[in-house]
Amino acid sequence: MDHSSPLRAWAAKGGGWTDPELADFELLVILSATVEPTSATCQVRTSYLPDEILWGYEIPPVVSLSPSGKYVADFAFFDKEAKTKITPLFKSPAPPSPSPPRCRAGSGPEGTDPEKIRLEQSYREGAQDPAQRQQTAQRSISNV
Repeated sequence: MDHSSPLRAWAAKGGGWTDPELADFELLVILSATVEPTSATCQVRTSYLPDEILWGYEIPPVVSLSPSGKYVADFAFFDKEAKTKITPLFKSPAPPSPSPPRCRAGSGPEGTDPEKIRLEQSYREGAQDPAQRQQTAQRSISNV
């Protein structure tokens, strides 16, 4: 979970449902798969309300690799959950990178071209714009 997660404020408060504003959401999960030999696609959608989420738990692996190199599914773990052994960690946001030095075209060390610097800066600023991130996310959604 990083600083842009909508669940971060809730988790930072201990994962409780004491704040009604933090408890007013629904988590939508969509899984898509393709059967390679037939190219058949399958999509499963489900949603979770706040009181259905177990904070501090994890789902044990159902699929593992056998000693012979084959994948084995143990469905005894299919609907199980286990308390995590470690406290959930939050990734802190990356520190802002220092602004590159400005120089005239053709002068200074390689990689200090002002045009390149402007393009890189506009790319960084665009990546931080929530509206642009949402627009990008909408383009990558598939309803197959």
